[in-house]
Amino acid sequence: MLTLTTTCDTYFKVLPRQAGALADGEKLFIQVDEVFAIQDYAEEGEHFRIILEKPIKDRVIWFVLIKDTKVDASLKVEPLRLSLRQLLWTRLGLENFHKYFQFLGDRLGGKPIGLKVEANGQKFKINASNRQELEAAIKAAQDFIGEGKILGKILFDTPEQLKVGIPE
Repeated sequence: MLTLTTTCDTYFKVLPRQAGALADGEKLFIQVDEVFAIQDYAEEGEHFRIILEKPIKDRVIWFVLIKDTKVDASLKVEPLRLSLRQLLWTRLGLENFHKYFQFLGDRLGGKPIGLKVEANGQKFKINASNRQELEAAIKAAQDFIGEGKILGKILFDTPEQLKVGIPE
């Protein structure tokens, strides 16, 4: 069995970032000399990505600083390999995972992004099918509103449901 032991007070984190850069719900304080049974681990920069035997806060995959831990790797054979789906799930979480693939599906399906601007009683609407068109649309909307004015609103006009192959 693999074990991970903390060598100082540290944090388990949902992302391999410094604890100060994460929200309270994205990190868990762990005291020195805590021992955890782990299924596997891998180095990712200055962090270990670990898979716990038992979940903590409904999560089994966590990141922890390598310098704050030691792993009893006597049974370690090969590094942890996650599929793209598992990696995205780990990084994005359930809600953002679904949003990411919905956005990706829209882009791969060629669905344009609608941009509506209303300012001073006038309306302006543009559709953009790629990044360059979107940047140009945003610039045109900003020009339409005018520099320094705060009377306008920029909205994305995205329908709730779409059909593949039918532009909206």
